[in-house]
Amino acid sequence: MSEYVNKFNDLQVEATKEVMKMTFFLNCGGIATTLTAFGSSVLQRYSCLLIVCLLIFLFGLICSIVMAVEFRSFAFDMFSKATEPSITEDELKTAVQNHRGRRTVFGLCITSLIFFALGIVVGFIVLLVSF
Repeated sequence: MSEYVNKFNDLQVEATKEVMKMTFFLNCGGIATTLTAFGSSVLQRYSCLLIVCLLIFLFGLICSIVMAVEFRSFAFDMFSKATEPSITEDELKTAVQNHRGRRTVFGLCITSLIFFALGIVVGFIVLLVSF
């Protein structure tokens, strides 16, 4: 059981950092690009589309933050369960499989990446319309 305790402890330590690297910087890059476009005189005529693009990236950023919190919560719950003295390895594996955090993190990851992709599509549409 000490192997599982160490594994979940390491997962708990790395959870927020790795998840935030994957999605937070992607969406922050999209937000920075959109805000830079606001400064362009060519794109100021299409501020409504740029606001939509910015909102899409913000929704992706919110999803990535919630995903990081949920991933951290999952890791902490499993670490706490693994440190219980009466739990067996099979019970721990069942708890990992049945925990809602796995599905939630996966869903939020996909949602965040979809928002990122939508932001890029809207950004390209704004760029093409501005020519």
